[in-house]
Amino acid sequence: KYKDGTPVEEEFDGYATAVGGKLNVVARTAVTTFRILSNEVYRTTMEMATLQNSADRIGMSVGSLDNILMATRAAGGQEADALKTLQSLQLKVGEGALRLGMGATTFRKFGINIFETNKQLKSMDKLLGEIAVRFRTPDGSKLVDPRVRNALARQFGISEDFARVLAGDFGEMIAITHKMGEAFEYNMRRAAADGP
Repeated sequence: KYKDGTPVEEEFDGYATAVGGKLNVVARTAVTTFRILSNEVYRTTMEMATLQNSADRIGMSVGSLDNILMATRAAGGQEADALKTLQSLQLKVGEGALRLGMGATTFRKFGINIFETNKQLKSMDKLLGEIAVRFRTPDGSKLVDPRVRNALARQFGISEDFARVLAGDFGEMIAITHKMGEAFEYNMRRAAADGP
């Protein structure tokens, strides 16, 4: 007993209850945090698998596809339109590369070279940028008539909705996503070089 007459056991029980209550709150918080993180990891893994699957079907890298989809969202477009357009455009690029079918004549007709100077195919985002330029007047100051734009878009297999995105802020958005990607890669290389 203490001098005031309180049994030591009683005071210890009070401390134990207070500490136990705090530990219980900490444990519940930890479990909740773990569940949230697990769900985020699962969601991210599923999104990456879907993105990888789409990139494989289109024939481009996950990074390039992710850049195009981010730029599409930032410009107010729908990912589904972008994916459908990319699949259609990939077929046209394949035809152009083999110098067959509509793909070969469509790119040639609009003065778009699908090859880089080193004879490699241009990336899809570069081709989209070159097509998007055709949706503006020659000085780039304003958009061509939507009917003209949509007729041009159909020749490349581009949906009207995605043509609207390309004609808008897509070029700016793709440039921003490239810079973000380059900065991320630079920081990852620096972190790897600095070590743990």
